[in-house]
Amino acid sequence: MRLSDSLKRGIMKSGVGGILNKFKIRSRRSTLFFEDIFSEYVMHCENNGKKKEMFNLAKKWASVSTQQLIPGWLKNVSDISVFNLAANNVWTNVGLVEYFDGKKDDDIVYVTTKREFLTRITGENEFMKGFFVGCVNGFFRKECDIVSSVQSRTECMYKIILRKEEFKIGAKDKKKYDTLNYLPAAIGFSLQDALKKNIFQLKEKNRIYFRKRPISPTENTIFHIISNEGPFLETVPEISFNYFKDILLKGEEKRMLSMLKTLLQCMGWGVVKILEDVSKIKIIIKSPPCGLQTEKENLVFIINVILGFLWTIDRRIVLGEWMESEKLIDAEFILHAKKASR
Repeated sequence: MRLSDSLKRGIMKSGVGGILNKFKIRSRRSTLFFEDIFSEYVMHCENNGKKKEMFNLAKKWASVSTQQLIPGWLKNVSDISVFNLAANNVWTNVGLVEYFDGKKDDDIVYVTTKREFLTRITGENEFMKGFFVGCVNGFFRKECDIVSSVQSRTECMYKIILRKEEFKIGAKDKKKYDTLNYLPAAIGFSLQDALKKNIFQLKEKNRIYFRKRPISPTENTIFHIISNEGPFLETVPEISFNYFKDILLKGEEKRMLSMLKTLLQCMGWGVVKILEDVSKIKIIIKSPPCGLQTEKENLVFIINVILGFLWTIDRRIVLGEWMESEKLIDAEFILHAKKASR
């Protein structure tokens, strides 16, 4: 089913500040994110000695998500056809891969993809290797290792061996996850509105674009994991700034805060309020997405993306005091400062 059909039929339901993915496998809250910013961050980390860390972050994300987001009736099933069904219902339908096929020969799992998320931009990377190892971990409930891989921007192949040891990883209970991600009704722009008004464009292969740049539906746990454990978070504002300055239209600088609010809400990051005075910009996000991880909710990665966006207004803006809870992010960005106060 195409993403456009899913939106029309309410299988992917968009509201102000949130997107609920209700595909057959199991409902979950999704967010949209800028592929170029994410890929630039991953490659910076991998090119600066953090390949293993990227592999492990992706493995943790995929194993937690696969383990917790498959329905109960599938948890005692380890048939490869069901693995393919799950993968295609989730990843192909939202455009994260154009093609997915898994095969199993005894204790070896073979995964073939075409035009997969991240790799179609970066080429070879450890992140997606870790991602598919995590998917196999979570679905077959066995420890596993990657034996070999071939990655290109168009096609990837992974050979993964299942070990005898049972695989377990801590995660939030699905009921608690759903409760934390409940999004009350609010007034404002939704993803549907953004598509109707051509803020976003839905094109071939189920892909969504913002000003000719791809954005992808993503289960939000990865951003909490990166915020808690990821390296080089201090590089994110510069990566974000370079992205946004290249797509800024002439004369648009005065409307940047309005654009920021619209983007955050349409992409599912919560219900946003922005206050501005002569000394600071205050951004309040109600009902931000909560992840499946057992560790604390932490979206400092996204806060750093916001900081980079604000640099298109003034490069001197710095992050001031901020706090985050399961229901609220409250961040101050100081204007005309020489250095951060935090």
